[in-house]
Formats: sequence, C-alpha cells, structure tokens
Amino acid sequence: MIEPTTRPAATDVPGTPARRVRVSSEDAAERLIATTIAMLREVPFTELSVRTIAARADLNNSTIDRCFGSIENLYLAAAHRLALHAVERLPDSPDPTPLTDPDFTLSIRFRAWLISNGADPAVFRTTSEDPLAIALTNRQQRLHDVSPLTVQTFNQLIAFFMQGYIVFNETHAINEEIRLNMLAMMYTIIESLPELERSLGWTGREAIDPSPPGSEPTKE
Repeated sequence: MIEPTTRPAATDVPGTPARRVRVSSEDAAERLIATTIAMLREVPFTELSVRTIAARADLNNSTIDRCFGSIENLYLAAAHRLALHAVERLPDSPDPTPLTDPDFTLSIRFRAWLISNGADPAVFRTTSEDPLAIALTNRQQRLHDVSPLTVQTFNQLIAFFMQGYIVFNETHAINEEIRLNMLAMMYTIIESLPELERSLGWTGREAIDPSPPGSEPTKE
C-alpha cells in the first residue's frame, strides 16, 4: 500500500496545492517508528500524539492507524525497537545489564509511563519467538554454555532488576560505591551460572512454557 505525504514537490508553483509524495506502507511504518523514537529522546512523553508524530513524520494522521492499527501499537513498536538496539550493542562479554544504555533506559521508562497511564501491561510481553528474547537467549548461551532453563530464569531475573532499577533508582539512597558493589555482585553471579546450574539440578533442562494455565502454549 502507498501512503501519501504532505511534502510539496520541487516543481510546485507558489500558491497551488501541495503535491503529495507517495511512500510505501513499509517505508511509512519505519518513518513513524524513527520519528517516535526521535521525539522520545527530545521532548516530554506527554507531547507525543497522533497529530504531533504524523506532522513531524510528514504523513497524514490516518497513516498511523493504517500502519499500526492504533497509536498504542506504534508506541509499542518504538519501545521494542529501542530495547532491541540496546541489546544489539551489548559487548560480547559477560556484561550484566545495559543499565547505562540510553536507549534501554528510555524504552523502560516509556513503557512504565504508558502503563501508569492505562496501557495494558500484557501487550508488552515478549514471546520466545520475539527478536529481543532470541537475542538475549542466544547471548547468554553463547557466553556461558548453560541450559535453556538457566538462561530463561536468569534473563527474567535480570529483567526485573533492570526495570526496577531504571524506574525507581532515584528513590533509593545509593551512591557510586554502592552502585559499583551491586554490579560487582551481579558480575559474580553471571560468572557462577554454570556452577549455580549444577547445584540447582538444571543442567540440560529445557525452558518452561510461560503461558498461563488454560491459555494457548507459547510457540517454540
């Protein structure tokens, strides 16, 4: 599908209606995600809307619904893209968390803000087929050669830690020394994953299906 934009053509005669440059739906969707991310970095979250994002992307307001179904789905896509970029930049070493990565921090803070404003938390859940989940799982298995169950459990533990730290760290009385001690402890846990796995009896164990009872099982 081709989406119209409001950009006037170079040959437009002054005083005549602007011609519409047409872009594909795929290009429009990418433009909307990139624009949303740019605005998240530059302005307060409250300034994002269908109107402001579409105007900055030089697209019609209706393009957001056609490409994403709703503004909420566009927000979800932008937050997910930020997190994926952060994970892709992680060093190929046992770095415990991307706590200092600005994109990861922005993604978590934006999700928290959306949920606090009424968004359904369930829409932010990732499946085992999600590129972000795959990247994290592959990284842990590559670095530590541990079982899928150990990777799944550790990644979930790290996710809770990161989300809590990023959103609420300013409510705690901590200084740089305490922060470094926390990271040192996390490094030690990461390096000890194979030993912890053996002590828990998880060697060779498969990951657990996180689907709630009675729901459709998660696809592997």
